[in-house]
Amino acid sequence: MPPEPKVAAAPAERPSRDEGRRDQLRFNAELVEAIGNPVYLKDLNGRFICVNRAWETFYGIRREDCIGKSVHDVFPKEAADMHAAQDAALLGGSPPRVYEVRAKSADGEMRDTVHYKSIFSRADGTPAGVIGSLTDITSLKRAEAALRLSEKQMRLISDNVPSLIAYFDSALRCFFCNKAYAEWFGGTPGEFQGRHLREVIGADVFAEIEPQVARAVAGEHVTYERPHRMKDGSTGYLQVALVPHLDGTGNVAGVYSLLADITDRKREEAKLAHSRERMHFALQGSNLALWDADVPNNEIYFDAEWAAILGYPPEETTISTKALLARVHPD
Repeated sequence: MPPEPKVAAAPAERPSRDEGRRDQLRFNAELVEAIGNPVYLKDLNGRFICVNRAWETFYGIRREDCIGKSVHDVFPKEAADMHAAQDAALLGGSPPRVYEVRAKSADGEMRDTVHYKSIFSRADGTPAGVIGSLTDITSLKRAEAALRLSEKQMRLISDNVPSLIAYFDSALRCFFCNKAYAEWFGGTPGEFQGRHLREVIGADVFAEIEPQVARAVAGEHVTYERPHRMKDGSTGYLQVALVPHLDGTGNVAGVYSLLADITDRKREEAKLAHSRERMHFALQGSNLALWDADVPNNEIYFDAEWAAILGYPPEETTISTKALLARVHPD
């Protein structure tokens, strides 16, 4: 018998184009569901064609209650008008849109959201609709509001204290200064914002104090006093404290500059020193001897003339009350 003809094995069936399209659609749907932020797609007529679980959870709206509907069917008019206008701008050729809008969430609370939208296209490149996502930025907005309030309160306090206060970052750029600090150096807080310390206090003054500033930037707490020429040409005096600000890693992030105007104190000290000097010369010219008794501590203080009368060396000007009484003649 002649051998039977060999029959070639039938080639494995390839997935149909429809199956491949279904696989791609399934992958896209799963990808959208896996995104943590609310995501939505709308057709060219503005009707929802897809939303993910995060979108349902945020708004408290089931997808079957929004698919095929427009934003005006789902959201309050003000928010719907905003979304519709952004969609129209996109479909009119505008670049991807980013905008903020307040939205009522599933728990009934009004929340701040930021939306990101762009066009998605068909295989031939023509627009098929709008894809968007939103991010809940309520916590960020609240933090920003709290920060603004804190800054306002800090500004209110710092502008009403007698000290001169400023903060410079590690590059010595002014991050903050109060009103008194700015006025002392002939400017306003806004004018000094972002300027280098050299620009704020002047190149000559900066050259004088640069060694102290360098020590503070290196992490040392520095205090010193220095004269300062005032705007009216007179000489004022400052007591300066430079306090390093350390970050979480122990590195110097900046320096607090705390200045106190001690001009009045210095002037009073100079007057007192001058008065004491005049008194000293007057006593020397009159050959009078002075002493003073500290009764609670049983001590007597006297000047050089009294020391000479009592037979003490000039540098020994304090004795006890008992010792003085012992030198008194019994009669």
